[in-house]
Amino acid sequence: MNAFASLAETLLPPAAGSVSGSQFAIVAVILVAITLMMITNRRRRSEGGPSPRAYAREQLARLKEEKIVHDDIGDVMTQLQQVAREINAQLDAKFIRLERSVRDADDRIDRLDRLVRRTADRTTLDVTVEDDSPPVSRRSPTHDDGDKRRRICASAEAGRKPLEIAREIGVTVSEVNLVLAVRDSDAATVSVRA
Repeated sequence: MNAFASLAETLLPPAAGSVSGSQFAIVAVILVAITLMMITNRRRRSEGGPSPRAYAREQLARLKEEKIVHDDIGDVMTQLQQVAREINAQLDAKFIRLERSVRDADDRIDRLDRLVRRTADRTTLDVTVEDDSPPVSRRSPTHDDGDKRRRICASAEAGRKPLEIAREIGVTVSEVNLVLAVRDSDAATVSVRA
């Protein structure tokens, strides 16, 4: 209270002499208001804005983080470029293999075409061997065999296939092929003699 009294004496004019209660209350209210203003001002400084040093530290930290992010992005871009080069190399290798395969296939097709042209002029015998053929009996040809041969030749000239002829006449496909081969060879022999 002595501090208030001395403050009051300094604030009040000396002519008044003694300090009254109301004057003392006014001085106390003024002092409390000044103290509160000082406290709130300190809080604002500490809470409100950072000091210049703190601001500089924050900016430096942010710049370091940006540099790290920038470096990371650069590393990722470098890795992506490397992966792209590897993928391109793999695709190029596969494309080269594909071109070779196509070239080999074209060569094989050409060889097959030449073989087909060479064999097109030759007469061939196409014989099919079946496991389910009936046992062959050793007998002399009869009149019935000659009839079968004529029917086989007639059916073949009509454009029927050996399997259809064999089923119709009741013989094996091998017999049909043999009769047709003999017929063709006889025809070739006759044309050579003529």
